[in-house]
Amino acid sequence: MSTVNFERRSAPIQRLLWWLALLLLCARLGFVLTHQPLAGFANQFDMLRNTGCLGLQPLVDAAPGAATPQAPVSRYQTGMPRDPSCLYGTEVLIGGVALGLDRAGDALGLGEPGSMPLRLVGWTKALLLLLALGVVDRSLRRWPSLRLIHAWVAALILVDPFNSLYLAGFYTEFAALLSACLALMLPLPWLLAGRAPSVSALLTWGLVLAA
Repeated sequence: MSTVNFERRSAPIQRLLWWLALLLLCARLGFVLTHQPLAGFANQFDMLRNTGCLGLQPLVDAAPGAATPQAPVSRYQTGMPRDPSCLYGTEVLIGGVALGLDRAGDALGLGEPGSMPLRLVGWTKALLLLLALGVVDRSLRRWPSLRLIHAWVAALILVDPFNSLYLAGFYTEFAALLSACLALMLPLPWLLAGRAPSVSALLTWGLVLAA
């Protein structure tokens, strides 16, 4: 009974700490994503294997695969030829989503046809990260303390300004970090509840491991 009473008394404090973690997470993400000039690691020489799959090229006077030490270049030219060094992966898929959003915006007259802002890639990744964290958070609602720990790990580590500098770019680090986080956290509710996961949950976990 004392344990139950303690949990009831601590519930308001845990909720407050959870909201503080969420506020910190959003503030740190927002700072990097809205920073002027654009903040990020985005040297084209290192990202050609991904941008080359999408027909993207920095809007600078340089060869397609040339290094861009003044990185990040804020806009990328679209519709360029596919580069032979292209390597398809999760990062290319995420970049493709951002490119699709850019084309939709162009069709609605909201963008500049022929180019895509690199910041859009950052916002796309941030949205995917928030969705993933939301899924994990929802799965941990039966365990408030663990849910709170997860919120603070996300706020202090996953969106650390150093890690979030990979958002506005085409490096594979973001996809690797997101996949590792989900691979560790998705099975946790199954283990805590002592139940076997559903087929769909296993398939989702398998896709995360393969990403």
